[in-house]
Amino acid sequence: MKTASLAIALLLLLYLSALLPACGKGGGEDQEPTSATGKIAFQSDRDGNLELYVMNADGSGLTRLTDNPADDFWPAWSPDGTRIAFHCEHDGNRDIYVVNADGSGHTRLTSNPAFDGEPTWSLDGSHIAFTSERDGNRDIFVMSAAGFGLTRLTDSAGDDDDPAWSPDGARIAFHSERDGISGDIYVMNADGSGQTKLTHLAIDVQPAWSPDGSRIAFTSDRGGISEGDYEVYVMDADGSDQTNLTHNPAYDDWPVWSPDGTRIAFDSDRDGNRDVCVMKADGSGQANLTSNPAYDDFWPAWSPDDTRIVFESRRDGNWEIYVMNADGSGQTNLTNNPAGDMAPVWSP
Repeated sequence: MKTASLAIALLLLLYLSALLPACGKGGGEDQEPTSATGKIAFQSDRDGNLELYVMNADGSGLTRLTDNPADDFWPAWSPDGTRIAFHCEHDGNRDIYVVNADGSGHTRLTSNPAFDGEPTWSLDGSHIAFTSERDGNRDIFVMSAAGFGLTRLTDSAGDDDDPAWSPDGARIAFHSERDGISGDIYVMNADGSGQTKLTHLAIDVQPAWSPDGSRIAFTSDRGGISEGDYEVYVMDADGSDQTNLTHNPAYDDWPVWSPDGTRIAFDSDRDGNRDVCVMKADGSGQANLTSNPAYDDFWPAWSPDDTRIVFESRRDGNWEIYVMNADGSGQTNLTNNPAGDMAPVWSP
């Protein structure tokens, strides 16, 4: 497996298994969480295997969305909050399905003996880009949200994966290993034309567009302070002005923009284990929000109004879904279940 793929696998392993002085400390649990609307989808094995669930932002109204003997996981909300795309291993391999937010309309979109995964919605909800190995290595495809009009967007000798739509739906950023073992961030038009390499220096992964589409945050090991050190970077959408935001000898990765574009949440093990941190979009004001010395906290997702962050935590001895205010206060367990509850995503 190529170096970049190994790097991505390592980052995922940190999740699933789980100094510039760092972040300041977050607010802890001494303040009630603010109210927020919307719903939170997540995956859980509470009924014997991984299924999708949805709940209100305060943990009430828990609803099971899928119910089959295969694993269903990694939910992705449609922009209008009415549907959820996800992975399913119904036939022993991974395909993409969609389900309505109330659990109805369970529909299979891909049917291929190879891997199909990483679904991501266009802004208008009309199309889904995804990664597939159907042609021998990973490439990026797009299809209508109903599963029609399948189109291959990339066709290179190296793996192309991790597609991310621009907010205006005109472009797709992605990770590619086509130019060697390191892997870089590319961008292309939504029809696959104009494929352009944006980064050139190291292992660059996890592209994330700013809400206004002017910048792209990503994770890189370039210039690491220590071996295997990953940092959060940001660049303009044309690849210019690439800037290290975190400057820390630990792992800093998985950047997630706040909906108003002023802050970036990310994961870090700078204090000895995985925690959720936040910083301003220019890298200033870095703060460790969860600051839990015993167990991992990660996978942050912002509420649509920027006031709260949902995340997963192992602090209770198993994976649970927590929510907190954007300053780290009011940390609250929403799931309270002896099984594993993971991968939370907030509805738009």
